[in-house]
Amino acid sequence: MAAHRYWRVYITENTGSANYLDLREVEFRETIGGADATGSGTAYASSYTSPYIPANAFDNSASTLWHITNFSGITYPQWLAYDFGAGNGKDILEFGLTANDRSQTPASFQLQYSDDNSVWTTTLTIGPTVEWTNGVLRVFNADNYDTQNGDHTAWQIHFTANNGATEIALSQVGMFLAGSATSDCSGGSPFANSVSSLGGTANFPASAFDGVPSSQWLGNYQDYDNRLGYRFSSGKSIVTVGLTAPTGGTGVSQAPKNFTIEYWNGSSWQTYATLTNITGWSLGQTRYFNSGGEISAPVAGSAWPTVFVTT
Repeated sequence: MAAHRYWRVYITENTGSANYLDLREVEFRETIGGADATGSGTAYASSYTSPYIPANAFDNSASTLWHITNFSGITYPQWLAYDFGAGNGKDILEFGLTANDRSQTPASFQLQYSDDNSVWTTTLTIGPTVEWTNGVLRVFNADNYDTQNGDHTAWQIHFTANNGATEIALSQVGMFLAGSATSDCSGGSPFANSVSSLGGTANFPASAFDGVPSSQWLGNYQDYDNRLGYRFSSGKSIVTVGLTAPTGGTGVSQAPKNFTIEYWNGSSWQTYATLTNITGWSLGQTRYFNSGGEISAPVAGSAWPTVFVTT
């Protein structure tokens, strides 16, 4: 994406309270896992109840908050925005929200940007969320990887159900070329559309591609469809994907049950394989999947999509 002067969290519902809406902190980051870029700009909002001004959400203080009270019922949408200033646009790739009261926190919301504070563009839509914890930062990946890559440069696992837990997790992910038993995920960039607040940055997508079985990516399964993927520097003919369940805790129930393996064709996501009812995981177990379903190990693929045929 390009840099933009104005960014906002555009809220269409909260998590339950009819009369209250608030956030303790908002962070806008220019890099994945990087520092908060706010600080020298101006905060503003659709509404607030004094003394809980919009700037409170950008002051890096756990004791202040932005808050709206309306005993007749809050009407939506509401929004909380930040102006980085003329000539000081930012390319926001990640943002974080800290809840004050889990029943008063945004449930369905969008990250939006503008260059004129009038026309707004949505980069990410989230909701409804259900996993807020008071005082805990939750991080969302706003990287618009969909429009930054050519054919087959990005591959993702798109999860629609897990095996029963409130989060979805994977210890490791491997993506294999035909005939290779070594994952080709090196030199590129992992991505995900959500990271659970539990455990902080240790649960970032890179943890699933670091070759360390004890690390993991942890996503917000109950929020919305989860995606975990890898962006390569050039197109890759991936034929097999290996998924490793977490090595401890409730990792068996966090393992994926229903998912698709997808690749970016330059303009949209295409489905390479659809897997359903993948149950019976054990802790730390690695299982392999290709276009025909589950297999025992990485092998040469014979059912590659016809998109690769040159006409």
